[in-house]
Amino acid sequence: IGFAVYSFEGIGVIIPIQDITADKDQYYTVVVLTCMLITAVYLFFAEYCLFAWYGDFTPEQPLITEYLPNNWYTILVKFLFAIQLVISYTLVIYPANMIVEGYAFKGWPKTRKRQMCKNFSRGIIVALTIIAALCIYNKLESFLSITGSLTCTPIAFTLPAWFHYKICAKTTMQKAIDLTVLIFSLVLLVYCTFFAIINW
Repeated sequence: IGFAVYSFEGIGVIIPIQDITADKDQYYTVVVLTCMLITAVYLFFAEYCLFAWYGDFTPEQPLITEYLPNNWYTILVKFLFAIQLVISYTLVIYPANMIVEGYAFKGWPKTRKRQMCKNFSRGIIVALTIIAALCIYNKLESFLSITGSLTCTPIAFTLPAWFHYKICAKTTMQKAIDLTVLIFSLVLLVYCTFFAIINW
């Protein structure tokens, strides 16, 4: 469950990307259409592969990727996936860089020294992510499960429900829904984190 919640990790970059978007009026429409398209493609592709490869699926069966032949188009797909990860890394790391730079270089004048220090801090963040990846690569699913439980659950469920409860909720029904989502998210956070740590 925690690994599934990790799919919400992209929510944290929606607002920072909106800040640097040229056409902010169309941004919401683009985000909604993109999410709908990606959801439809993921659902269709996942179901198609599941039924095509497995039929009656049981969790003990090997992953689909273990059945792929070692030919040029399999290598091409893996290569394109690696390129996609490299390209999307800059997008995903952007909020982390902004937060670190906002604290570390607050009040600094825009000089060459500030620019070089920002580049150095970004280099350190990249180096730390590489070290972390090398340390946990064989336990990636457990790490992502813990990360999803601890960080994505609050971002996707807890904080939006809490903010809506504090700022927008007027009727008793709205407050009840917000509190239900809030309690559900806290139970999900504790349960999934505990379960992921036990299964590490």
